[in-house]
Amino acid sequence: MENFKDFLRESLNFVRADWLEFCVAAVVMVLVVFAALALAYIFRLVFAGLARRFLENKNPQLSSIIKKFSLVEKLSGFLPAVMILAMLPLAFQGGEKGAEIAAKLCLIWIIAMGASFANALLSAANEIFARKKTRGGGNY
Repeated sequence: MENFKDFLRESLNFVRADWLEFCVAAVVMVLVVFAALALAYIFRLVFAGLARRFLENKNPQLSSIIKKFSLVEKLSGFLPAVMILAMLPLAFQGGEKGAEIAAKLCLIWIIAMGASFANALLSAANEIFARKKTRGGGNY
């Protein structure tokens, strides 16, 4: 990674010296974000395919509820933020301001995706219990 950063420093020789490290970190951060999003998309496809295949054979009602509330997609929404958070040391040296800002943004993303997933999970549970109640004609 240091060789790549040295290559960037040599390529960005037109940038002022006080901005050079920031520009190198910004370029590496953009590459890290791109790599994390690409890997997360691939994992999302694999995870969704495996979940779909597993749920088709088990319980068709549960499968339809999971698809209706997009639980697998919302669960896999955590992946990009977690991967970016894990790859931050590649872009920044310890204690840099940019690393702290990127880490806080990733944590906000994780919290937002967690709230979205919790909402969908509770809605799916409500749907399951509502179906049981109407089918059984009584209490849960």
